[in-house]
Amino acid sequence: MMADGRVAFCGKQDSAERFWSELGRPLPRNFNPADHYISSLSTKNPERSGHRSSKTKAAIETPFKAICDIFDQSSYGQKVWMEAKSYVRELPDPSDMPLTFDQQWKGSTRAQAGYRFSRFHATWFNQFRALFWRNTRTVLREPTLLKVQLLQSVVIAVLNGIVYLGNSYTQDKVANINGSLFLLVTNMAFMFQFVVVNHFCSEISTFYREYSSGLYSVSAYFMAKNLAELPTYTLAAVMFGSILYWMSRHFPLWDAFGFYLLIAVLVQNTAISIAYAVGCVFGSVSTAVAILPIFVVPMMAFGG
Repeated sequence: MMADGRVAFCGKQDSAERFWSELGRPLPRNFNPADHYISSLSTKNPERSGHRSSKTKAAIETPFKAICDIFDQSSYGQKVWMEAKSYVRELPDPSDMPLTFDQQWKGSTRAQAGYRFSRFHATWFNQFRALFWRNTRTVLREPTLLKVQLLQSVVIAVLNGIVYLGNSYTQDKVANINGSLFLLVTNMAFMFQFVVVNHFCSEISTFYREYSSGLYSVSAYFMAKNLAELPTYTLAAVMFGSILYWMSRHFPLWDAFGFYLLIAVLVQNTAISIAYAVGCVFGSVSTAVAILPIFVVPMMAFGG
């Protein structure tokens, strides 16, 4: 335990209980030891606010700096100090220490032959397998979110399909077909991008920490995350496209319907990739959500 950068106690739990009793602050009965010790070491001592027992009121009021001084001079502190000094004496001389792995690698024949040194402890496939399993469990852990996404796709598709319900194949209805197709592109872009940005920015700090620790590479993380979430997004796109296609009375041909769904899935994945890119560049949910339409709207306007 430390207070203000100084060691207040270091040892076993029973030793801590005896040390605090010697300070005149015995551990109250049925009281959490950690809370009792921390309250004694805190700068603003909660025991002075009146919330204390009669035994604690009669105890000696010792500031946290005095507790650190007493520990330094006590037998507990001297024991820790001697153990630390003996550990330092046992450390080998740096000149006598063996070469590190990096030094051994630089002088090895494999390094001279052109083999690359990997900073990751596992192979790329093992990284991908572990990340894919974790991301899949994350998706399955929130079934309510999956149901909400599918319900959202169905409701929006039905509302859009009502607008183009009962189209006929006449010359004056051709513009409605183009409008329905553009509506598909619009919904595939905006309906999933903001969800991806919110979810990705919430875990980007975890990615930075784990990547800096050498747990996995960027490519393994990207591929595992995309493949784990691909079935969910693809199912939502297929449900949306199927409802809108048949309610809008497009051409009743299976090859045309399959090509229609393929375009919907490709547009959806393109929009998700843009959301990933914006989330990586800005990192903040509020900034990414504000900047995202600047990238999406020009692509929709000039994308044909």
